[in-house]
Amino acid sequence: MKIYHSIMRTLTLFLFVLFFYSCRNSQPEKAQVGLSTIDTINIYNEVVYSIDNKKDDLDLKSIEEILRKKYFTRTQFSVELKEVPAHNISVYLVKLTDSPPTVLNDTYSFIDFRDQRMQFLLPIKYNQFYGIDNQIMIGGVYSYREFDYYHIYKLDTNFLKLVLDTRSIGGEKICIGYYIDEECVDYIPDSLHFHYNKELDEIHFKGVAKVYCRDGMDRSGNAKVINEAALNVILRYRAGKWIFDKGRSSYFFW
Repeated sequence: MKIYHSIMRTLTLFLFVLFFYSCRNSQPEKAQVGLSTIDTINIYNEVVYSIDNKKDDLDLKSIEEILRKKYFTRTQFSVELKEVPAHNISVYLVKLTDSPPTVLNDTYSFIDFRDQRMQFLLPIKYNQFYGIDNQIMIGGVYSYREFDYYHIYKLDTNFLKLVLDTRSIGGEKICIGYYIDEECVDYIPDSLHFHYNKELDEIHFKGVAKVYCRDGMDRSGNAKVINEAALNVILRYRAGKWIFDKGRSSYFFW
């Protein structure tokens, strides 16, 4: 009888522990830093949908409330007006201010199309508005760790579509910024010079890549430049899309 009661106590304790553990692990995990998990809008997709907002006119306080509710629930951030590139279009710079992990962006752009009552949060640092062939496009720098790439989004109905991404150009990556100076490749300047030729609908990125290592080697103890490659990336808008002008460009793929 004593053995029976001992077994029952052990079994009851085991079931209690199992139930407690299951309850704890069934709770949804939430992001501790950075983007919240409560919103279904994914700003890292090729298509970014408009934020559901009914207000006619937004001020900084309203924008902060939207961002805090839908995205940055556990992260401190600042918002400031960056530019008004066209009538009834405003671009705001959003900066995370509490040192997020390096896997997260710390700079975003909030785009307000007031006439259409549409707003978007994009994972880029805005730098250029493109109005070509009656198309509205927004361009900016997408940063990931020590690398910069270039993105352009086009407005279409109630979403912005990613129409240029230099992370994938003909199967290659084109970095328009690189911020590590102690490795085999060093960009001068770290962020390539940007120029937009409005008459030709062309984007130019220019700089130099200094190469310190041969294939299979590292830079340890090697301070000598073995090659300097001119960087001249030309992106052209032709026949309704952005293309990499390989014939006129010079880029050191690495």
